[in-house]
Amino acid sequence: MVTELTTDRQIAIPLAACLALLIFAVLFLRWPEAVQQYALRTSDNRFSKFNPFLNWMKTRQYVWMLRTLGTLALSAVVVIVVALIRAAK
Repeated sequence: MVTELTTDRQIAIPLAACLALLIFAVLFLRWPEAVQQYALRTSDNRFSKFNPFLNWMKTRQYVWMLRTLGTLALSAVVVIVVALIRAAK
């Protein structure tokens, strides 16, 4: 009973991480411009002049950074899934 409970918890945390990383990967790889527009729209307030990243967020480099992070997140999902499959054997 205790072993099964521990195993379930040990699997639940990586699966939750996989789900979160997969959502970020899909968003960042499929719609990086939409993520950029959302970030710009939500950072547009009276304190935006104090935001040092605001000018960088308007560039194409920011979109490529989102794509890079999406690729890294997708790679992490693959590594976690492979590790879970190997641990299950």
